[in-house]
Amino acid sequence: MKLTEIRAAIVSSISDKLPSLKTCAAHGGRFDKEELQRIGTKAPAVFVSCLSFGGAEGETGETTAPVKWFLFIVTKDAPRQDKDELAMDMAEALVAHIVGNDWDLGGVAIEEPTQIVGQNLFSTELDKKGVAMWAVSFTQKMQLQAAEGFDTLDDLLRAQGEATNPGGDTLIETTETLEGASA
Repeated sequence: MKLTEIRAAIVSSISDKLPSLKTCAAHGGRFDKEELQRIGTKAPAVFVSCLSFGGAEGETGETTAPVKWFLFIVTKDAPRQDKDELAMDMAEALVAHIVGNDWDLGGVAIEEPTQIVGQNLFSTELDKKGVAMWAVSFTQKMQLQAAEGFDTLDDLLRAQGEATNPGGDTLIETTETLEGASA
């Protein structure tokens, strides 16, 4: 099963468990200031992100890997509930929901979630914007499937570009294309 399908199953499970959420959706990764300002209006919310996986084992078609998932919780003050208390309550409910969960994936989640961690992401800047944020993360070994319809290695060999980290250090740089391939 593709990671995007697994993420959709996690979103669906959380939506069912916490029906009072205004938003429960897949998200591409971490949040910056602009993104937080944009999504603050969608609170209370949970955003599900796959931030890493590694240690893949097995053979083609039967690959497994521990996948690191993050559930970002965003709240704002609501009648009769402080944003910080609401975020903490949601984090606690999510941790209880994660323990032992296989997301109804029919054997794709081959081990129970481990390394379940809740983290308060409080900052003065967030507080001034009227937003509270928590992250609940967990690792779960899952069976992965190669996406169909494209050859990722061929695409990488034809790619030209550069990737840098926030400090400006070059992480990846491709300057040549595969001989005979068009860029």
